[in-house]
Amino acid sequence: MYDQTQLTNCTDHEDDQFYPDLFASDSEDSEMPHVSRTGEPSKYLTHVDPHEIEMRVKRQLTLAGVEPNRTLEKLRLTRSVISGSTMIPILLDSKFKPNDLDVYANEQGGEDMLAHMHDEEEFKSVKTIESSAASYTRILRIHWLVKEDNLVNLIIVPDDNPMVAIFHFHSTIVMNCLTGYGVFCAYPALTLNRKSISNTGVFHTDESRRRADTCYTKYISRGIEHQSHLRHHGRWAHHQCGTDKSCPATIRSMHDEESLWIGLPSVVGVGREQAAYNNVESVIWSLGGWECSPTRHYNMTTTVSVPIATREIVPELEDIDSVEHEGEDDLLLVSRSSTL
Repeated sequence: MYDQTQLTNCTDHEDDQFYPDLFASDSEDSEMPHVSRTGEPSKYLTHVDPHEIEMRVKRQLTLAGVEPNRTLEKLRLTRSVISGSTMIPILLDSKFKPNDLDVYANEQGGEDMLAHMHDEEEFKSVKTIESSAASYTRILRIHWLVKEDNLVNLIIVPDDNPMVAIFHFHSTIVMNCLTGYGVFCAYPALTLNRKSISNTGVFHTDESRRRADTCYTKYISRGIEHQSHLRHHGRWAHHQCGTDKSCPATIRSMHDEESLWIGLPSVVGVGREQAAYNNVESVIWSLGGWECSPTRHYNMTTTVSVPIATREIVPELEDIDSVEHEGEDDLLLVSRSSTL
């Protein structure tokens, strides 16, 4: 049985198994050997066949103690996503085994997913953490479920689209997820070259910064080159702030030309990259922290949910209708009262 004493307030455990020799570092002036531009202006493609990506997905789900096809179907039915450390061996083909599986669901989908984990996957609930008991951002509660040595964190979020949560993570290296249709990567130019930057706009307490530093140390030990700011990565030393798609100050959309989607061939068909849910709102975001420009303004991490019909449009800042401060941690959340 899983030792409950191993459970901590961090959903990303630090005792994941990792084999650093399989994480070779790229040089600063590398032109992304793992990535190629297609003739389509809206997509990246890895040199790995989508069938290989699907094989990695199913391997990681099996290692996590869940049946792959059944789990992918339940993700589709509940519009849930899997994120966290599980996505690293899927995108980078590293050989470490994450010690848990992080599933993100909205409130309605979360009820169905919890029942699925109990009835179909035979996990048992051992603890539930409410957001008021921990410094989580954009999270309502976390259900800890165990089966033998496997741990699943079912994370319930207040947003209709659970993908909103990933843009409030501590750094870009974990801004990836698995939908029921395929894989999403928000910052492929960084992630696929094993590079990462901090999302400092979500740090509002000393405790949140301490926890983030612990995570940075862990990913650095896995061969990820992490920096506090994009300009500290050589290739981006003189990038244009607010324009470069890897810049945290740039307004991004999950359907813009930089976002990487890889569809699972057995689900969406061969050659199809789009793997987003069509029945949830799209997400537009910018990350927080100090701008790279001489004015050096400090921004909060911002997310915007927009109707599906407008998901290809990235708004200018002046198009935002309203700004709310969510909770005591003063997270800046932007909402819209009309279509763009």
